[in-house]
Amino acid sequence: MFPGSQVSWAYDYAPYPNASDNNGPYPLPSAQNNNYTLRFIPLLFNGGETAAQEWPAYVESAIVNYNADALFSFNEPDAAYSGLSANMAVSEALAAYKRSIQPFANRTLPSGAKLLLGSPSITNAGQGLTWLSEFLGNASLPQYNLTVDFINIHFYASPYNFELFKEFITSAYDLGERKLPVWVTEFGVSDEYPWHDSSVVPFIKNCTTWLDEQPWVERYAWFGAYPNNIINAGGSGLNARGRFYANWTGGYSPGPNNAIA
Repeated sequence: MFPGSQVSWAYDYAPYPNASDNNGPYPLPSAQNNNYTLRFIPLLFNGGETAAQEWPAYVESAIVNYNADALFSFNEPDAAYSGLSANMAVSEALAAYKRSIQPFANRTLPSGAKLLLGSPSITNAGQGLTWLSEFLGNASLPQYNLTVDFINIHFYASPYNFELFKEFITSAYDLGERKLPVWVTEFGVSDEYPWHDSSVVPFIKNCTTWLDEQPWVERYAWFGAYPNNIINAGGSGLNARGRFYANWTGGYSPGPNNAIA
């Protein structure tokens, strides 16, 4: 973990680091700059045959080199954003999960802990909760018999929708007969407006404080690490919003900026 930062893990839209910007391999813990360790979690974006064939090797590399302790399965299969979502039917996701994710259900990590398997990540747009409910409801059927250790969800809205944020995440936790821990692996503000930090920072404060208070929320991640979000316009470092997120340790932010639309 970077000294002084609260950020301790990361992932990408691929099973290996730096896939999005093609900047080369992420520094290994044994590299010269080994004063930090950032855990990397691999993601199988969809059930494509090529990706599935390469997936096992990437998983092992992530465990050995980046201290991975979990796997993410399928990015937003309930959505159809071109190039950004898996857009998979529930039946397709169940079969792909059994083929590529389930084989790691009994994988023991060097620490002795069990490798955790995450559900496909769903969105708060449209039928995300319905999609996830159907997936979880079928996962235990004999023809699948899938291991799902935690729920993976994404949330985007205006920074004035803190109450909606809490409601959606709680609804995801309440799905199914067996309540599973929740990982909010993407949350952020919608992009229809260039939201000012005066509204976004209080939203980050309130969301992270609330998430930390829920014992069933195990991890979360603001999305994402790119210019004009938490990185400056030149891509050379964190901007004010990014520095705040990296170092914030909790507490609500009352006042007009966290009004609910």
